[in-house]
Amino acid sequence: YQRRVHGVLIWRVDGQKCCREINPGEEIILNLDFSPDGETLAGGTQSGCLILWSVYRGERIAEKQEHVGPVLCVRFSSNGLFLVSSGNDGAVLLWDVSTCKPSSILQPRGGTLVFCVDISSRGDLIAMAKRDHTISIFQQRSDHDSYEEVSSWRAHDGPTTSVAFSPDDNWLVSGSFDHSVRLWGPLGSDLFNRRPQLCFVGGSTLTAVPHS
Repeated sequence: YQRRVHGVLIWRVDGQKCCREINPGEEIILNLDFSPDGETLAGGTQSGCLILWSVYRGERIAEKQEHVGPVLCVRFSSNGLFLVSSGNDGAVLLWDVSTCKPSSILQPRGGTLVFCVDISSRGDLIAMAKRDHTISIFQQRSDHDSYEEVSSWRAHDGPTTSVAFSPDDNWLVSGSFDHSVRLWGPLGSDLFNRRPQLCFVGGSTLTAVPHS
């Protein structure tokens, strides 16, 4: 069936049916991510807000505006305790999920826009896909409360629009406006090999590359 919806729809994959609808009010939702336990949904809005909803109740748990302008990406950590957001204002924020407040600001070198972020399954690495054609890697410091940039390289011939870790954290995959998908790794003493192990070139601009 077809119907006009202003909101967030949660679908059953097996039955391809909409099982719940969440009303975001006047907000326009640009991106979403589930918490690892599936109980919480995070959304980034056009106005710069981060919103958390209860998936089962469909209720808004928390809302906070820290970005100036659209939120481009939100990602939960594998333990569900924190998430990372990137915005059109150039800011990359690390959030404490329990308080829905930013705990720190991540500042990649060059001050360029970050289109996409991903967090390793161990939570010790954060990858960023950047407009200046590069990928940056932040690593957790020994205090476990902050991150520092430890690696950055030119990954594509156009803006890097997406990045994702493999489940074992040994590989990265990235996509770009240059119509390519590139695989980086394996993880070693210099983090990731600066030369892609595989490169797929297509005819369309790639904006998302999830990893199975």
